[in-house]
Amino acid sequence: MIRKRRHIRGFSRTAARQVVTVEDARHARVGVISMLLIVLLTTSPGWAVIIRGGDGSGNTSAPADDPGWANVGLRGAGSAVYLGNGWVLTAAHVGAGVVNFGGEDYSALEGSAVRLHDPSNPDALVDLVMFQIDDQPEGLEATRIIAASPSNGTDVVGIGYGRNREEESTWWNSAWQQETGSTVYRGFEYDDGREKRWGENDIDASGFKVNAGYGATYALRMDFDRFGGQGADEFQAADGDSGGGLFAYNGSEWELCGLLMAVGVYGSQPGDTAVYGNYTYAVDLSRYYDQLTTVMATPEPASLVLLLSGAGMILFRRQRRKCA
Repeated sequence: MIRKRRHIRGFSRTAARQVVTVEDARHARVGVISMLLIVLLTTSPGWAVIIRGGDGSGNTSAPADDPGWANVGLRGAGSAVYLGNGWVLTAAHVGAGVVNFGGEDYSALEGSAVRLHDPSNPDALVDLVMFQIDDQPEGLEATRIIAASPSNGTDVVGIGYGRNREEESTWWNSAWQQETGSTVYRGFEYDDGREKRWGENDIDASGFKVNAGYGATYALRMDFDRFGGQGADEFQAADGDSGGGLFAYNGSEWELCGLLMAVGVYGSQPGDTAVYGNYTYAVDLSRYYDQLTTVMATPEPASLVLLLSGAGMILFRRQRRKCA
């Protein structure tokens, strides 16, 4: 067995290293796992989901069974989701501000930002913020939010804005040197250009928290699997994709079950790459259902919260055992 270390990669406006943690119910016997936040000292737009099939340029219009394509908008360097009644949801590290739906810009109402908190502790803020915009986007319906955490194996659709990938896949050896046909690592390098794209995956873990400086936040996890059941539409979120929507079908309608938040990568993995075995993390919105629905029902913001602004994906180190 070979032990391979991973990071969670992304962008932040902080300029120093921080320690982040993941509290995973599956690791309760060994306690909290410490992970290292690595800050990338550069600026870049938020990047969209990477799909494994074809040349990677597909899925740039709503799927035939549309989970909520038009409700996912462009928010600065990341993404955001329109919830209804003038309210928008994004990651706290992306922050409130101008958001674009369907080619139209909408400004955040001053003082409307509401930072969400841990369900059991109002003083423990999490990586979610809601804000109200100056007009309700024409033609957009309210988004239905999931009330219970999706079970492992649940099929989901992720939607976000961002860069494309290279047409051809890339192979790396154990030292992360490129080699044709190497069987150690395989994936894709990013290419230029930024587009809105959707992809499919399935939930493989829940019930844990991610903390990268914006509060311990309940999360869902998905694996970027080369042989996964989603076929060519299998997706992996990329750096800067925070705030994109994750949707699940409940048997009769689509529900917003998560908000794309972070990606898990190998410890020495080159930047600007998506590699099979990487993880996508999304906020488990069912844990914050009561707060979300209460705010959405309020025509005017009930409270004013000073929020931290930033852009991109959060980054932390984790460990995972994998066969050679």
